[in-house]
Amino acid sequence: MDGRTKGYVLALASGVFIAASTILRKEGVPQNVELSLSQISALASDPRFPVLLAGFALVICSDVLIVNAFRFGRSNVLFALMGGAETIALVSMSYFALKEPISPYALLGAALIISGIAMMGRLSVRNVWRKSEQGKEQGRQ
Repeated sequence: MDGRTKGYVLALASGVFIAASTILRKEGVPQNVELSLSQISALASDPRFPVLLAGFALVICSDVLIVNAFRFGRSNVLFALMGGAETIALVSMSYFALKEPISPYALLGAALIISGIAMMGRLSVRNVWRKSEQGKEQGRQ
């Protein structure tokens, strides 16, 4: 696997991890405990507390993955991949794991977000390419 592909795979995995962390953190928050520093002991004694901690651990794993991806590609492209993967994974996990309904408007919104991320990444790549070509032409003169 070449370096660019490794970067893409790591960015996609980072997006999936961050989506999974969101699901775990949502499921790990007790409904009857207000989240504040004064309520830490009540939060820690809840049986769902390990799920919440697992969600926080996945956030750290996601960060490790994206930082490693930076060694293999440009951050603007990798962040776009991560964001798209996160959006797709979060919508899917919410539907399948949490049994949350997804309205047509929610699907449209997710599609627009993914399209916007893809366009941002694509335009960024074009700008980088154009600047690179301009630099090569200036170097030849």
